[in-house]
Amino acid sequence: MAGLVGKTLDRYRLVEQIGQGGMATVFRAVDTKNMNEYAIKVLSPTIAADRRFVLRFRREA
Repeated sequence: MAGLVGKTLDRYRLVEQIGQGGMATVFRAVDTKNMNEYAIKVLSPTIAADRRFVLRFRREA
């Protein structure tokens, strides 16, 4: 998922990958509206295809 660095998701520009696990990758991101920094967790595509994992991901958020 390192290929997402530099991309913008909604209003968040992904600056760098800061972590990766079995279900998702975490990126340092900048809000393009107010320039605040956030951590954004992006589900891996194979996990995102499974509804059970998506529900678990939302509960953990």
